[in-house]
Amino acid sequence: MITFSGQIKPDIQAKVENREKLSMALYALTLFSILILALLIAWLCGGISGALFLEVSGGGGFVLLLYGVIYCFPTRSSWIVNSWDYTIKFGSQTITSVLNQTKGFDKISKVKKVIDYDTYYFVCFRIIDGKAGIVCQKNLLTEGTIEEFEELFKGKIIRKSK
Repeated sequence: MITFSGQIKPDIQAKVENREKLSMALYALTLFSILILALLIAWLCGGISGALFLEVSGGGGFVLLLYGVIYCFPTRSSWIVNSWDYTIKFGSQTITSVLNQTKGFDKISKVKKVIDYDTYYFVCFRIIDGKAGIVCQKNLLTEGTIEEFEELFKGKIIRKSK
């Protein structure tokens, strides 16, 4: 059993929140682009009028664009109000997590990759599973060793330097 437990540092929390915000912004901007492209093709083919094109792209497109732009603004560690208090346990086949009293359960097989950022790991799941990832701050390791953790995810670890 490998366990990480404690409070995530604000600077690490801000980096993770920024990563998730960037993913959401890219998702919204991609949807915006698809909407505009589909409407443009329909308008060019004569399927919709110019007025309808402007109404739909102006309404729905504006909301998607605004959502994407708002999510592009980074979180600063000084803005963090609620710190992440968590416990994550890695078994041989399962991951059990408790983040701010919210429990979660995943399978090790659903882990796509593990990114090593020197002071913490970011355990990434497949997008289809609806979960971005889990932060494992190295100095919060309370049970097991770093070597055991890396052996558990052998072949999936990507090392990133600062």
